[in-house]
Amino acid sequence: MGAGAAGDIEGVGRKNSCSNATDPHGAAIMPRHLIKALCSKESVQMKITDVKTYVTMLVNRRAWLFVEVETDEGVTGLGECTGYLSNPHLLGGIEAVKHLVIGEDPANIEEIWQKIFHLHSDLNPRGYVSHLISAIDIALWDIKGKVLGVPIYQLLGGPVRTHVPLYTHPAIGTLDEVVASAVRMENEGFQATKIDPFAKQAHAGGEFRGADK
Repeated sequence: MGAGAAGDIEGVGRKNSCSNATDPHGAAIMPRHLIKALCSKESVQMKITDVKTYVTMLVNRRAWLFVEVETDEGVTGLGECTGYLSNPHLLGGIEAVKHLVIGEDPANIEEIWQKIFHLHSDLNPRGYVSHLISAIDIALWDIKGKVLGVPIYQLLGGPVRTHVPLYTHPAIGTLDEVVASAVRMENEGFQATKIDPFAKQAHAGGEFRGADK
């Protein structure tokens, strides 16, 4: 990380001022004793105390998996590693690696990443294991951004755009239904859609029907 990202980053938490310790209305955005320590340039050594998982389904048959990293200072970070059908495996994986994270300083994001990655190098680390790490990694960056009082994008080099283009999926059905759905998406402002032009060959657990069915 380049110098001057947001003051002196030693442990998670040192700041050069209290300017970002409260919201626009003066309410504290982190524990008072932590604000005091940060503003007085005392070294604050956080420790990770727990890693929790949450599964929520806002869209039918699309369960999202979130991970929350908790610290002894009350600052928490949120990450995500949704795998839909593989969510049960990911839930078990988070439980299996959390002992490697608890007790660590959440500032040491790269060290924690490398630790989990190399200890599981025999489990396809660039697939399943990297999937697990991603949620913890995102949560740790969330914690660092909260403690330093800056958006995470500022810690990663600054913004490169003001808007992010989105695509969506038209409805699955007859050709006329798909076309009507795509037209509706365009009217709603979407400039791109994504669709599988081929009917699904078989549902999960269903009978195999062959490529020509």
